[in-house]
Amino acid sequence: SPLRHGADVVVHSLTKFINGTSDCVAGCVVSSREFIGQLNDINSGPSMLLGPVLDSTRAASILKNLHSLHIRLRQHGGNALHLANRLAALGYTVHYPGLGTHPQHELLTRLMNPGYGWGGMMTFDAGNHAAANRLMTLMQREKVGYLAVSLGYFKTLFTTPGHS
Repeated sequence: SPLRHGADVVVHSLTKFINGTSDCVAGCVVSSREFIGQLNDINSGPSMLLGPVLDSTRAASILKNLHSLHIRLRQHGGNALHLANRLAALGYTVHYPGLGTHPQHELLTRLMNPGYGWGGMMTFDAGNHAAANRLMTLMQREKVGYLAVSLGYFKTLFTTPGHS
């Protein structure tokens, strides 16, 4: 939605949320036909000089996974909102734009795509490093997700600053 909100150029990482499997590294530039035409100018365009063409195997992998993007985004947002609500109910300080307590909740509610929620990322304060470690151990044991330093994977990942 950035173009609908006035952005002239949008740079997307295709590696994480869009591809969904974290098995390739890629990105894309989205803009007007004119701007993309200038990038691709055969004589002076940065695209022609820098060689950003994705190989066919990676392109096919991303294309194959695009069919489920809408399902994955909806589920990411739903999972994050559910977890944010549960953690807030337990008394944790939760930072997630889907909660009415978030300072930019109203703004982000106006800007978001209502079909996908407020996104799949959230943070919370467990109080101290030892409590965070205990909570992550519990979440792994209960198969809530995985301790890993990454973003946008189709499985739930979590980390603490001391682990990343």
